[in-house]
Amino acid sequence: MALIEAGSGKLCGVNRPCQGERVSGDGLFYHEDANGIILSVSDGLGHGDQAHGVSTEISAFLNDHHHQDIGLLITQVHKHISPSIGAAMGIAYINFNDDTVSFCGIGNVGGYLLGCREKSFVCKDGMVGANNMRKPLLQSEALSRGDKVILASDGIHERFYSKGKRSIFKRKPAAIVYYLLSDFSKPYDDASCWVFEY
Repeated sequence: MALIEAGSGKLCGVNRPCQGERVSGDGLFYHEDANGIILSVSDGLGHGDQAHGVSTEISAFLNDHHHQDIGLLITQVHKHISPSIGAAMGIAYINFNDDTVSFCGIGNVGGYLLGCREKSFVCKDGMVGANNMRKPLLQSEALSRGDKVILASDGIHERFYSKGKRSIFKRKPAAIVYYLLSDFSKPYDDASCWVFEY
């Protein structure tokens, strides 16, 4: 299991392989500067080395080519890794200058906003790197201080959004990550998520 925590305590992520696998087919990426932070979760098709390779390639591409236009960026990732087994992918950009979060998702991943307002973002059907990727849908929401932005692979059951204890989501990101992993992760699937506190 890989746990990532930013020094500020406002960002925490986890990536855990499914039972019986030595590597996770999920991938996490983030980059922060003075203007904002970009977060990505990818979920390579299947499990094991091949899925891990696709998600690793996505993270490497984002490391070299990240920018604020996430709709264009997810399309660039698609072109870069095609043809491949494909991956589900969610990407968010939190803009510190205008207090907004933008999200695009392809496939079976999740993007969520919890706090003053709540939102479950829409992911389009298909997979990046495969011939069935749909045009990304860019969605944006205003942010208030203390809001939580969550990105998760399908190894974290989406019912946390409706069934999770709301008191937990008022805690710091690390506590929320541990809660999602302990109470809502699927042992037979790779599981990864980001939690960011605005």
